[in-house]
Amino acid sequence: MVQIVAVVAVGILLDQVTAHGSSDVLLWTVCGIFGLASIFGVIDILLFLRIREVLPTTPELPRQPAVVVDDLTMRYGETLA
Repeated sequence: MVQIVAVVAVGILLDQVTAHGSSDVLLWTVCGIFGLASIFGVIDILLFLRIREVLPTTPELPRQPAVVVDDLTMRYGETLA
């Protein structure tokens, strides 16, 4: 819901600046929008760092890698390594 409000607000802002402002004002408005978006993006990433993993971990066993490079073979049986 917040995204819809933000998109409409930015659209109205850009429409007003385009209709009544100069190209310099439009440039600084777009720069401000991207600057504000980058700040909110960093805050979003930092908030998700506090969330624990959903899957339980077993401390006595090390985590298995997703892919072992030594075991990969190409289509015709040739090894990659």
